[in-house]
Amino acid sequence: MNLLIVEDNLYFQEKVKSVLMRHCPKSSIITVDHLKDIENDHSSFDVCFMDIELPDGDGIEFLKKYPNRFPAVVYFTSHEDRVYEAFGKNIYGFIPKSSEDCEQKIGDILKKIPVSRFIHVADENGRHRKIDLDKIVFVQTDQRKLLLQLTDQALILKRQPIREFARALDQQFIWINQSTLINMKFIDTWKKDEITMTDGHILYASRRFAKDARHKYLENTYVHS
Repeated sequence: MNLLIVEDNLYFQEKVKSVLMRHCPKSSIITVDHLKDIENDHSSFDVCFMDIELPDGDGIEFLKKYPNRFPAVVYFTSHEDRVYEAFGKNIYGFIPKSSEDCEQKIGDILKKIPVSRFIHVADENGRHRKIDLDKIVFVQTDQRKLLLQLTDQALILKRQPIREFARALDQQFIWINQSTLINMKFIDTWKKDEITMTDGHILYASRRFAKDARHKYLENTYVHS
């Protein structure tokens, strides 16, 4: 999962981050201490842990302004009476900063949050799109542009390094060469270095990546067979 902590108390911020690292060891965790750090940043996050009282604004009001910004939100607060202002479909819990069982509360809340299978991307024209990971066949770059091949269309994304984009993906995706990531669920056949995807695209694994990629593919096929 991709997790975001918006908290200006650096001690509490680190405390929450350490808890999340224990509960979600494979997750990406980003920390910021101001709302301005995320207002114009459309990176994709599965869960936002949001302080209600921040130096440059109010967490509740911010998410009322951007109600679809995060699939799941957990609030931190020093004033428990404000909890009643923030109910919503994507609000999964409230954690008082004074709570002695902070780790237990975070763990219980995480169990209730469904794992997101979506990412947010910006296309070459700057339009933001919500993409289902299970519809991505492969991702490829030619250094000038980033191509996202979906089951029903191809998208040219706003220019960015493919390795930066790869951080939003999960273990279903494997590198077959330094410029191509493929979704293992869409592999039709794999013969030597030639990979045929279920949509007919033929891709090639480089010598550097082929052994590790094929091992992961065969392991995945065995697990799901």
